Amino acid sequence: MVLARRLGRTHYGIALRTSDRGLARRLATRATAAMESLAETLAMTAQEPQQPTDAELMEILREMFRAIIARGEREHLFRPENWDPDAISDDDTDEEREAKALDDPMDRARYWRGVLTRNALEEIRPYTQAALRRRNRAAPEPDERHRSFLRMAAGVAAEAHAILGERRMGRTLAAHFPYEGWPGPSEVADEGKVGPARPSVSTLFKQHAERKRWGPANRQKAAVAVRLFRGLVGDPPAATITRQDAAAFKRQLEKMPAAWAQASIYRDAAAAGDLRAVMATAKVLRETLAATASPTITLPDGSTVPRKRAEALAAPMHPKTINIHLEFFFSAFRRFIAEGEFVGENPFAALRFDSKELRHVSEAAAPDDTRDAWPRAHLQTLFDSPLWTGCKGATRRKEAGRVLIEDGWTPRKTR
Repeated sequence: MVLARRLGRTHYGIALRTSDRGLARRLATRATAAMESLAETLAMTAQEPQQPTDAELMEILREMFRAIIARGEREHLFRPENWDPDAISDDDTDEEREAKALDDPMDRARYWRGVLTRNALEEIRPYTQAALRRRNRAAPEPDERHRSFLRMAAGVAAEAHAILGERRMGRTLAAHFPYEGWPGPSEVADEGKVGPARPSVSTLFKQHAERKRWGPANRQKAAVAVRLFRGLVGDPPAATITRQDAAAFKRQLEKMPAAWAQASIYRDAAAAGDLRAVMATAKVLRETLAATASPTITLPDGSTVPRKRAEALAAPMHPKTINIHLEFFFSAFRRFIAEGEFVGENPFAALRFDSKELRHVSEAAAPDDTRDAWPRAHLQTLFDSPLWTGCKGATRRKEAGRVLIEDGWTPRKTR
């Protein structure tokens, strides 16, 4: 198509041996398509097909599901008015009769359900092979993993056609993908196992950090982000991280006490990587604060502190700090996607707090203005006192001298 758009008038007769503009554009389109197909074939044959990851297999299934739904909707959109697929009239051509006979998506759904019932997985294999070939991926190994993939593909076809069948009858159903994640066992890419072909989040993040060449401050912040992720989510293969995992990480950060790494009541559990214990301790402390209005609070470790100190220990992590941690992972997964370590949309996209949410938090945390005002006489005395220089005495404050008044004042910024 690019070649067809860029053709000038002089190219028609010279390159395509025709002066007809319409024919020249059609020929150019065909030539472009042929060249793109040839380039794709050469690119795929230039390297050996690799074993697909579970994330790639799931993405292939999602593409298949979306393609079936889109094709069915497109066919329905271009049907003529008063189209009746069940009525085959004498005026229909052979092609129209055949199209109507094959039109019912429910028939296709029943067919693919029959494939699942009979375990006739060879019926779906041509479709999965074509999808794998487009990605330069080999058939999944071992055989049980491949069969799981084929069964899931047949299930996707059955579910998508069933949705189209309901829509054909006027019942609009949401196109929900039928699978949550990869269910089958795998020696090559098991969700619960990390290996050379399935590097963990921390392994890939470490490589990402080395290539970013951060300064000491950012390296420290990145290390804290990974430490939090490992303590709250674990360290699974990066390719298996879902948007649900990322959202769960954010929810846990919102409950994590801001002093989780420094305060003595959290320090031992945090050093051991047991962040669940840290959150449990913070939960007990928050419940204690909610249950009593006492000016002194007994901490979970048995020690007693002023209420203000206990409130500081129980205070959750600030949204700005959470945004910093999420930004590190968003940036890392953007690189993982670019380098083929992760397939799909960035799971950490659109998770950070926006400016409106941050402003709301700041306003909620701002101190109220219910404090008593300073008496005018006290203010006058304070402002009469010199800031740095001395004065003549307590009764001659406005005159410079060598006496420093002990009740003199200095500016102090409060919250």
